[in-house]
Amino acid sequence: MDNKSRNDEKIKKEVRKFWNSSPCGTFKIKEKEGTLEYFKEIDDYRYNRYPYCYGYIYDVIGFSKYKGKKVLEVGCSVGTDLSQFAKHGAIVTGIDLTPEGIRLAKERFKTMGLKGTLKTADAENLPFDDNSFDIVYSFGVLHHTPNTQKTIDEVYRVLKKGGEAKIMLYHKNSFETLTHIVRKIKNPSRWKWSLQKAINYQTEMNRDSEGVTNPLTKVYSKSEVKKMFKKFKNVDVKVYWLRIPFFSKYTPEWLVYPLSRTLGWHLIIKAKK
Repeated sequence: MDNKSRNDEKIKKEVRKFWNSSPCGTFKIKEKEGTLEYFKEIDDYRYNRYPYCYGYIYDVIGFSKYKGKKVLEVGCSVGTDLSQFAKHGAIVTGIDLTPEGIRLAKERFKTMGLKGTLKTADAENLPFDDNSFDIVYSFGVLHHTPNTQKTIDEVYRVLKKGGEAKIMLYHKNSFETLTHIVRKIKNPSRWKWSLQKAINYQTEMNRDSEGVTNPLTKVYSKSEVKKMFKKFKNVDVKVYWLRIPFFSKYTPEWLVYPLSRTLGWHLIIKAKK
């Protein structure tokens, strides 16, 4: 194993530790863990409490469109989105780097009476045969692994011919990235930090648990994404979700929507094999 490979494995261990300590979707949830109310609160927090952000997921992802289709979610965490596919009749498989995320996902599926295959696995080395799935979905996950290009290549490999990838990656040319630059400048202790380190520290920062801060978050431009998905055809990249810290409550909805389509934090990529 060369130095880069060793460093990548070290980062992945840090990423696993960080998200294992606070699986995506569980932060601030007050209901008793593992109960139906617990998972309903997670769903409500994700789909209903952010009218300018996550409200678009149902329309853009289209959970109800894939009845009878084989769906893989890469980075399913506690199974929030995966359960939406399952509720609408998809044949679902979810993988996550963290054992804790998969444990809770299994609890969710059991509690909700849903069927699905859930396992701990690495997005850079998917444990599936070529041409296995009709849909591969991943929302805000692949930018947290060292070799994002490899994960995209893996998505392509496990998709059936004619299958569709639906992926969300963070947007470099966004208002959110600008706020990270401003925070870095405003804090003298961070002046020597690279922008990458600042973005790592300042994204998911409210999840800091057991002294572990977010190890890795990468951001991409639309042109970079199109190069990364060059194996695919019909690649469509759109921008969503504008978050304006401190002023979001006072920003009129008629202004938020057009701004979000250019300066939003989420790049939604749809592509065919």
